Amino acid sequence: MQTMKPFHSVTHGGSKAVIRKGPIQPVLMTVMQRMGNKKVTLVENLEFYGIMAEKVAHTAQKLAAASTTVESTPGSSKVLVQGNAVNIISKLLQDEYGLPSKYIDVVDKLKQSRKKGGKR
Repeated sequence: MQTMKPFHSVTHGGSKAVIRKGPIQPVLMTVMQRMGNKKVTLVENLEFYGIMAEKVAHTAQKLAAASTTVESTPGSSKVLVQGNAVNIISKLLQDEYGLPSKYIDVVDKLKQSRKKGGKR
């Protein structure tokens, strides 16, 4: 007998189930620092859960009172939110879309502040 290959299926509301190869990838939220003290939050892998990136960007723009951008690439799209909006977006995904927190990964790429000086 051949070994079985992993796959996953996600259904949301009354929409048709989509079956994909491999294990499901979590929604990835990355907080980065750009030019000086500017922080941005990048949200990826929303399409695996049937979540429209444009809708998340529009809602996050109002909730976070920040500018949002949707970067579309073939097969995926990314939402870029100005500022550290991890808590706001994760609450949005859990409350409005019913996405469990175990499917949300957060990566913090902020530079840790160095403490200057010491005892003199």
